[in-house]
Amino acid sequence: MPYFSNASISRKLSLTLIAMSAATVILASFAFLAYDWISTRQSMVNDVSSLSKVIGSNSTAALSFNDPGTATEVLNALSAREHIQLACIYKQDSAENTAFAFYIKDGRDIGCPTRPAESEVAFSFSDMSISSPITLDQEVVGTVYMNQSLDELWNAATVHLQVICVVIATALGFSLLVASRLQRQITQPILSLATTAQNITASKDYSLRTPAAGQDEVGKLIEHFNSMLSEIETRDAEVRRAKEQLQEQVKQTMLAYTEQQQTMQRLKDTQRQLVQTEKMASLGGLVAGVAHEINTPVGVGVTAASTLKSRTKDFQESYENNTLTATGLKQYVEMATLSSRMILTNLERAAELIQSFKQVAVDQTSSEQREFELAGYLKEILLSLRPKLKASKHVVEVNCPSGIMVNSYPGAFSQIMTNLIMNSLIHGFEYQEEGKITINASLKGGEIHLHYEDNGVGVSVENQAKIFDPFFTTKRGFGGSGLGLHVVYNLVTHTLNGHITMNSKPGEFMAYDITFPLQEGLRHEKQV
Repeated sequence: MPYFSNASISRKLSLTLIAMSAATVILASFAFLAYDWISTRQSMVNDVSSLSKVIGSNSTAALSFNDPGTATEVLNALSAREHIQLACIYKQDSAENTAFAFYIKDGRDIGCPTRPAESEVAFSFSDMSISSPITLDQEVVGTVYMNQSLDELWNAATVHLQVICVVIATALGFSLLVASRLQRQITQPILSLATTAQNITASKDYSLRTPAAGQDEVGKLIEHFNSMLSEIETRDAEVRRAKEQLQEQVKQTMLAYTEQQQTMQRLKDTQRQLVQTEKMASLGGLVAGVAHEINTPVGVGVTAASTLKSRTKDFQESYENNTLTATGLKQYVEMATLSSRMILTNLERAAELIQSFKQVAVDQTSSEQREFELAGYLKEILLSLRPKLKASKHVVEVNCPSGIMVNSYPGAFSQIMTNLIMNSLIHGFEYQEEGKITINASLKGGEIHLHYEDNGVGVSVENQAKIFDPFFTTKRGFGGSGLGLHVVYNLVTHTLNGHITMNSKPGEFMAYDITFPLQEGLRHEKQV
C-alpha cells in the first residue's frame, strides 16, 4: 500500500487505531446479529409448534365425531395471533388429501396445501410452515398445519441492523477522536526533532535546540540530541578559534618564511578533515545505529500484525459458517488485545533502544557495535515476545550464566533469537499445545556457544539440506515467506562473524548450534 507507506506517522497511528476498532466492532456486532437471528427464528418455531399441539389437542373431539364446524371454531381462535396466516386440520382416515377444517386470516388469497407430512418445518423468504400430528390415546387421528409470516423476524432484524449501524458510527467517531488526541502526543516531539535536524542541515547552525518533551523515551532522545549538538557546537567553536590562531600565526610568519606558508596550508587541510570527521562520526553513527537496532522490534511488530491478520481471517470464516461461539468470540477479542499489546510493547522497545545510541562509538567503522550482557539481553528478547508466548502453553527455558559481556551487534543477535523462537511457535509447535524451547549459552575459549532446541515436529530428512536456503518454506500459501532462517544464517555468518549448524529428528526435535566471537574482531585478528 504505497499510500500507507508514504503517510506520516500521525496518519499511520490514526488509521491503525480506527481500522482495528472498526474491524472489532463490525465483526462483534454482526456476530451478535446472526446469533439473535437464529435464536429468534428457533423461538418462533418452538412457539408455533406448541400452538399447533394445543390446536390438535382441542380438535380431537371434532375429528372423532366428524364435526368440521367445531374444528373450524377451534381454528378461529387463532385470529388473536397477528402473524398466523393459515391453519388447516386434516383427518387421518380420510381418503381425500383436502383439509377437514381451515382458518385463513383476513380473507388472504392463500389456501390449504395437500396433506403435508405429520412432522415437518419449512421456511421460505416470507413465511414459515409447521405440521404436527394430532393424537388420541396414542393413535394419530389427524394432522394440523400452520403457516406464519416472518414479518416479525424481519422487523426485528431491521431494528437490530439500524442499532448496529449507529454503534459502528459512534465507535468510529470515538476512535477518530481518541486517535487524533493520542497521535499528537506521540508525533509532535518527533516532528519537532526532525524540524530541528532539517534546519541544522540547511544552516549548519549548531546552536539550535529542540524543545524538551517530558521524560519519556522521546524526551530522553531529544535530551541526548541536544547534548550532542552542544558538544558539536563547542568543538566547532574550538576549531574556529584554532583556525583563527593558525591564520594569525601564518600571517605573522608569511613575511619571513615561505616554508611556514606551506605549513599553514597543511594545517588548514588537517583542520577541515577534522571538522568533517567529527560531524560524520556524531551524526552518521547515530543514523547507522538506528537503522540496525530498530530492525528487531519492528520485525516482531510485523509478526504480531501478521498473526492478528491470520486469526481475524479464522474468525471471519467461523462467522460466515455460523460456527462462531461466545467462547470463540471471547478468545478472538483476547487475542486481538494481546496482539495489539505486543505491537505496542515492541514500539516501546524501539523507543527504549533509541536512548542507547548515546553509547555509539566515534569510529565510523564500529558505529553499529556495542557491549551488552548476554543473560540480561536474552531476558529482554523474551520479554518483548511475552504476549505471544502468554497466549499459548509453550515454555521457554534459558540457561545462561550472568555476567558474560559480549562486544558485538545486539540488534542482529536479537533478530536471530526472535526468528528462531517464532519459527518454533509457527512451524515446530503447529500440532502441539505444550511445547518446550531450551536455550543454553556458555563462554568457551573466547567464543559464545549457543544451543537452541525445541521438541516440535522437526524437519524431514529430505528438507534438512535446504533449511537455510532463501524462500524455502513448508508453509507456502499459509503466510510463510521462506526468509526467516535464511536471515538467521546471514546474520550469524556475516554480521556476527560466526557459524551455525542445524540438527533435527522428524517428530522429536529441532536444534541449532551457534558460535560467534565474544568480542567482534578477535577472529579476524587471529587470522591475520
